Amino acid sequence: MKLFIGNYNYSSWSLRAWLTLKSCTNDFQVELIRLGHKTSKDTLLSSNPSGKVPCLVDQKLKIWDTLAICEYLNELFPDKFILPIEKNTRSFVRSCCAEMHSELRALRKECPMEINKPNQQKEISIRSINEFHRLDQMVDEYSSLQLERNLFDYFMTPFAVRARCFPGHINKNTKKYFEVLLNHPHFLEWEKNALLEKWVIEY
Repeated sequence: MKLFIGNYNYSSWSLRAWLTLKSCTNDFQVELIRLGHKTSKDTLLSSNPSGKVPCLVDQKLKIWDTLAICEYLNELFPDKFILPIEKNTRSFVRSCCAEMHSELRALRKECPMEINKPNQQKEISIRSINEFHRLDQMVDEYSSLQLERNLFDYFMTPFAVRARCFPGHINKNTKKYFEVLLNHPHFLEWEKNALLEKWVIEY
């Protein structure tokens, strides 16, 4: 099994897929495709038809969407409980992950994930501030469910990085939860690789 990813420092979608796969097994390969480079598009297209990362290759099967990768891993490793078993909590986690996957666009655009640049001083729009508050709502409800680590945590981790990069817009409960995510051994392994990268993408 091989996971194609983008830069550790910048690729939030790659981080989500990697965290999910890492929670299931250590028996996989990683191939990094440098983003923001003149060769990037051709290299990406050679790995999968969407020309994007991440992409999971399992024998002859290619899956090139983060949410689809995680759904596949949930089926492949049912004992890892990537999604909760109970119907109502599973539906909540699915809904939140779908929202993180397709919405919160202002926040994703204005506040890129840059692991090596915490505590940036930047004025952001009201829309992005409101989307940080939407994260508060999701985290508050998720925390009340007291679930084991699952897909919600993997999908939320890039937003924890964003909140560290652009501080001051989340409540105390979310901040505490984000600190747990950013101190998990799997994220720390990813972060170590990110801090070794020398490539820079200008936003």
